[in-house]
Amino acid sequence: MAGVNDLLLGYILYRSGLVGRVIPIIGLVGGPLILLSDVATILGVWGQVSTAGFLFALPVAVFEFSVGVYLTVKGFRSAALAALDAPSGPTPEAVARA
Repeated sequence: MAGVNDLLLGYILYRSGLVGRVIPIIGLVGGPLILLSDVATILGVWGQVSTAGFLFALPVAVFEFSVGVYLTVKGFRSAALAALDAPSGPTPEAVARA
């Protein structure tokens, strides 16, 4: 589930711009890698505890650690939060003026 969670969280953070761009990209790269590692482990290509499994899991660990540290130290980007609060379509006031 770490791979699926990292893909979803990385995508949401990338699209919203709530954190810097590098952090979600690490998650978007690490998610498929950990999924591939899980499949390889299930098929017996390598064991649950192996060097290859560690290397494939490393981007996921970096992503999750960096998201936690970034949000603890800096928090969400204020410009991105303001953009999320903005109306996505025409407001009733804008339609009434036209």
